[in-house]
Amino acid sequence: MKPRAASQTSLEATDVGRSPGPLRRKIVLSPSFISGFTDAEGSFVVTILKNPRYRTGWNVQARFQIKLHEKDRALLLIQDFFGKIGYISKINDKSTTVEFRVSDISSLNNIIIPHFEKYPLITNKYKDFIIFKQIVLLMSENKHTTLEGLKEILEYRASLT
Repeated sequence: MKPRAASQTSLEATDVGRSPGPLRRKIVLSPSFISGFTDAEGSFVVTILKNPRYRTGWNVQARFQIKLHEKDRALLLIQDFFGKIGYISKINDKSTTVEFRVSDISSLNNIIIPHFEKYPLITNKYKDFIIFKQIVLLMSENKHTTLEGLKEILEYRASLT
């Protein structure tokens, strides 16, 4: 799936925030808004978990995520902007946090990374994006399945903030 065109995208959302009853409103998502919102609320995450089922003994996972308070759930229409990739979930039953996550390498390579290349981040998060992009590229080449590749990923991962 491809992200929506570069023009602004209007999506309908029900806002039950502080209003006495539900209100219909249009939320306009532009590519620049998505990048700016990610600068504020998003993150590029790489986890490396010990797991004996993998040849190297380690499982490498990359993901793009945006976490928000439940009351701001309507802003997670970002998933629609990106062509319904990833998923939205509540962290746990007691949490008031919801998150949008994309973790499959194909969606990261073909949708998320190209978006941020075309509409770059403007804060220090840009550096994290560049490192994340390099790690995803290594994973696309299956480098995470070798000890040499894992070492290279660990070196990049150490630079993420």
